[in-house]
Amino acid sequence: AFSGFLLSPNSILEELNLHSNRFNDDVAISLATYLASNSTLKRLNLSSNRGITNLGWQALSAVLENPYSALEKLDLGSNRINDDAVISFANSLTNNTKVTVLLIAGNRNITNNGWAAFSRMLCNKLSIMDTYLSNHTLQKFCVD
Repeated sequence: AFSGFLLSPNSILEELNLHSNRFNDDVAISLATYLASNSTLKRLNLSSNRGITNLGWQALSAVLENPYSALEKLDLGSNRINDDAVISFANSLTNNTKVTVLLIAGNRNITNNGWAAFSRMLCNKLSIMDTYLSNHTLQKFCVD
């Protein structure tokens, strides 16, 4: 019933708080499917859903590449996100012009490699064009 509501073309839902729901990859992938066709959801809280692995996070990160996505705020705090997942999010955010807030605090499995991907996404200094094309939309990036 809930998924039917989410997938409805008449849905006007703007905020969805799914904090601490013990979600797994199947739920994350279903949610990504919903988000791929949704143009109204602006704020999504997926914090403390530690059952989601790289598979689920990569499906969700791909949504950020969709130019029709309305997502502006994404809370991924206190999950088991690691470098592979965070690199997927950084790559997906490179050309995203909507997300202004990304909360990713409490993910202790992210190393310097993962943080370097976000640094490049925010200000790629490889060339003048890369710097110009860097993500200049993200205004708040909370890591801890």
